[in-house]
Amino acid sequence: MRSPPKPVSVETLRYAAARAVDRTSLRKVAEQIDMAPSWLDGFIDGRTAPRSKTLRKLREWFIRESAALAEVSEETAGAALTLLVEGLTAEADRRATIAEIAEVLARAYARHGPLPQWIAGLRTEE
Repeated sequence: MRSPPKPVSVETLRYAAARAVDRTSLRKVAEQIDMAPSWLDGFIDGRTAPRSKTLRKLREWFIRESAALAEVSEETAGAALTLLVEGLTAEADRRATIAEIAEVLARAYARHGPLPQWIAGLRTEE
């Protein structure tokens, strides 16, 4: 069984935040993430690094906003699934649940057309 997907990297979050600010405004993006605009500005510029609670806020924002930022990637889908199963304490349970969800999504997409690339990347080898 494959290991669970990795969460979205800080570099990806920084890039996504910068793109979102370019499209809207620093204040609007900071509000969406629930943080101070000055902190977000420092994060985008690489002057500040997020602590765990802030990193979670950034990842949750990224998952909520990923459709507006770009097409769903394997990394984004994996991060979303990882976030959804983090309440399961055993890593083996998290891996198995992610694999189950990926298979359910694959079946649903297959009924309605071709599989998106991100699903193919998340599926485990049988």
